[in-house]
Amino acid sequence: MDRWEYPVKPTWTRGQVFAGPLAAGTTLLEVSVSPGHKGYIWGYSLAENDPNGNVFLVRWVSGGKTYQQMILIHGPGAVEVAGDRAINDGSPADPGTSIVVQILHAASADTLYSADILWGQVPLERRSSGHGQ
Repeated sequence: MDRWEYPVKPTWTRGQVFAGPLAAGTTLLEVSVSPGHKGYIWGYSLAENDPNGNVFLVRWVSGGKTYQQMILIHGPGAVEVAGDRAINDGSPADPGTSIVVQILHAASADTLYSADILWGQVPLERRSSGHGQ
């Protein structure tokens, strides 16, 4: 997939499995955007077996402003989203920041949680087109 003249191959970063109890706001996965790059999110895979369900938060900072996407799972289950267009197209993660997946509510004992993210980075500077520029 090309992104502003750069080939970008989004890759899955797999998180570990967390066993409850977990505190509200527990970070399940964090990826760092390299200096000189923008971070794009093409998808995520979220799973939990909590009978009460939970809300997952995918967060990033773009232009100094925090963005988040909330994903509610109503009980034991999983959600996977992946597409051709970045979820944060138009508001990519800033260089030197992180893309984070957290849970909103505390998780009870004997529950399992996991998060994976499909993401990629694009250099800030565009390559010369080779036409005397």
